[in-house]
Amino acid sequence: MKKWTILLILLTHVACSDNHTPCIDQTCKPTMTCDPSSNQCVSKCTQSADCMKGFDCDVALGQCYNITQRHCAMSLECKRYGRCSEKNGRCVVISDQDCITSLLCKNSGECSANTTWNICEVTHDKHCQQSMDCKEAGRCRRYYRDEGFFYCGNNEPSFNSVLDIVSKYIRTIFGPF
Repeated sequence: MKKWTILLILLTHVACSDNHTPCIDQTCKPTMTCDPSSNQCVSKCTQSADCMKGFDCDVALGQCYNITQRHCAMSLECKRYGRCSEKNGRCVVISDQDCITSLLCKNSGECSANTTWNICEVTHDKHCQQSMDCKEAGRCRRYYRDEGFFYCGNNEPSFNSVLDIVSKYIRTIFGPF
C-alpha cells in the first residue's frame, strides 16, 4: 500500500508540478497548456470540452475521457476488485464473471458478485479452496464475518467453537449444569 501511495504522489507531482507556473516562451510540460489570459501553465483538462461535459480527467495524460465498457474492462479496478462493467459512467461489479477474473478471486476466494455493495465476495467453499490463501495459508473454508459477509479462513476452530467443545466435555464428565 505504501508503494502505491508514493507512486501516486510522484505521478501527481510530475503531472502537476508546472500547474500555475509562468509560461516561459509559451512552453509547458506536455500534459499542460499555456493559458494566454494568465500566462500560466494549466492542465489541458481545464480547457477540454470533454471535461466541461463532466468526463473524467486523466491528469497524467492531460486528457478527459468518458468511462466506457472497454475502459472498465482494462482498468486496475477490474483487475484487482472485479469492477469490470460500466454502469452510469462508473466501473462496477455486475456479474460473477467480473469477479472470477479479479485478483480478489484468485487470492482470497472472493469470486461472486454482490451488486448491492459493488463488491466481489466469498459464497462457496470451492472458491476458498481454489484461492492462493488456501494454497499458501490454509484458508480453505468459508466463514461468516460479523459485518454480514463471508471470508476464507483456516480450519482452526474459533474461540466460540472451542468454548462449545469445552462445554460439551464438561457436561459429559459432570452432567448438565
